Amino acid sequence: MTYLISILIPTLIERKNEFQIMLHDLYRQVEKHNLKDKVEIISICDDRSIPLCVKRNMLQKMSNGIYFTHLDDDDELSCDYCKTIIDHIEDLDKEY
Repeated sequence: MTYLISILIPTLIERKNEFQIMLHDLYRQVEKHNLKDKVEIISICDDRSIPLCVKRNMLQKMSNGIYFTHLDDDDELSCDYCKTIIDHIEDLDKEY
């Protein structure tokens, strides 16, 4: 399946709590705005054995989105992040 956007989140075992909060929030937003067919969320968790740049490249290769964005597990997101980013992409696509 191809998504409009893939949200890519590298994380660490030691940051499990922060990551779970973010992930829960993202899934809540996807459900609330009915974006299941447009938003893909992918994460890689490790114990610092994989360099961040390698994790990000791995996430990009795993993604099925037309576009992708990288988030950090401790980023603070607006309550409508997913909807805003989808709306913006769809508006850009209308222009072209």
